[in-house]
Amino acid sequence: MTGLKDRLTGAVGGKSGSSKSRGRPYLGFRTSAADGIVKVTSVKPDSPASDVGINLEDEVIAVNGFRITSSVDSRLSQYEVGDELEILISRRGQLMTLNLTIGQLESKSYRLRFVSRPSSEQRRQLDLWLNGTSKQDEEPAEEK
Repeated sequence: MTGLKDRLTGAVGGKSGSSKSRGRPYLGFRTSAADGIVKVTSVKPDSPASDVGINLEDEVIAVNGFRITSSVDSRLSQYEVGDELEILISRRGQLMTLNLTIGQLESKSYRLRFVSRPSSEQRRQLDLWLNGTSKQDEEPAEEK
């Protein structure tokens, strides 16, 4: 039964039950679509997309042999972190095939907390963050 499931999932472009996933899939580029043409609008530095040479204004034509007309994300949902994608692009009229391994989206979170006795530097940084200036940065008024 497992063999049949693997063949069926492979036939529709998905993945079988083996879990490689370690997090949320991440390619590192954004696209916009207009009239069925999908163009790359941004590429994050040091991302899977930049590593394989995806550039701004590349037209994404297909992912793993499936035509893309609206969003690469719609195809991405079928794959997991670590899977390899074959991306067909057009760059200034030249067709290129790029092999991209799906990365993992790293989430960063920050936590702010107040301290009971902040140092003068901590107070200055808080003023800068809240007000855009700190009291120490303000020039004293000139005396007349």
